Amino acid sequence: MVTLSLVADLAGKVVGHVFFSSVMSTAENEVVAASVLGPIAVSPVYQREGIGSELVQPDIEMLC
Repeated sequence: MVTLSLVADLAGKVVGHVFFSSVMSTAENEVVAASVLGPIAVSPVYQREGIGSELVQPDIEMLC
């Protein structure tokens, strides 16, 4: 199930995307809900500019 899907927009052009989904797992006989990150993508032209980090960091803090 999709938890969160966001795009990075730069001057009207989509340059990045991040996707979180929810999963259920069993740990020590207990069902645990979690969010999974992936995929994440940034256009090669805009990589190494912090766009991926900006997409992910606030979302991880929000989901925790």
